[in-house]
Amino acid sequence: TSTSLKYEGTHHIDMYAKFMNVTSILLSSYPYGHASYSLLESNATYFKSLGYAIQRLPMADKETGLEYATHVNSLIANERALVPTYAASSDGLALSAHTGYGYKAYPIDCRLLIEYGGAVHCITYGVPKR
Repeated sequence: TSTSLKYEGTHHIDMYAKFMNVTSILLSSYPYGHASYSLLESNATYFKSLGYAIQRLPMADKETGLEYATHVNSLIANERALVPTYAASSDGLALSAHTGYGYKAYPIDCRLLIEYGGAVHCITYGVPKR
């Protein structure tokens, strides 16, 4: 199974999948016909075959005109989730998905950030401990 979105520069799984706990994954989705549609559908099938429960979240690309506007590139710490948002109708779904796993969800406007190749998780996962 391929692990990177078509034409996406980071090639990181966190651009389309978020492991929410040991049994569940939030997985991005694209509409039929998008260059990465087949990849995400294939990965959904693969993760399901491994026993994971899959919840899908649509990418906000089409509505916003942004590329790879992912809601799953969130940061989770201390029962809180910093969730990428894009002033899109799917923002509410993303926040609800995170609260559904018991996290207090905070929207983070990533409209500018995503243009530079990532969202919340991408810019925070390498923050060193003091």
